[in-house]
Amino acid sequence: MKCPFCKEEIADGAIKCKHCGSMLYQTEPQPMTQQVLVQQAPIWSSITSMVLGILALMTFLTEEWFTVDEAIGLAIISGLAIIFSAVALSQKQRGRGMAIAGLVTGILGALCALGIEF
Repeated sequence: MKCPFCKEEIADGAIKCKHCGSMLYQTEPQPMTQQVLVQQAPIWSSITSMVLGILALMTFLTEEWFTVDEAIGLAIISGLAIIFSAVALSQKQRGRGMAIAGLVTGILGALCALGIEF
């Protein structure tokens, strides 16, 4: 086979001429794969779950007794951490490690909220 631009002999099925460097065939751009789209997904729910889970655990570092309203607020924060991490893990978003950390800390915060004596 000969190059249509420089007329030198090239291998059959070549994409680029080794003599003149011309592209022999127009290649179409490859469509974006699902893998690329997953890597560009936002990580807001992963970060939110981790922050809420850590916040739930940090409330137990105080030496004060909790009122009923504070315990309910702690349970809500822990529940939100669990919900946001479930959303992040179900959508296969980036930040999977942060979502798992939010899930674990949210569960620990919920367990601690259930164990509060008034």
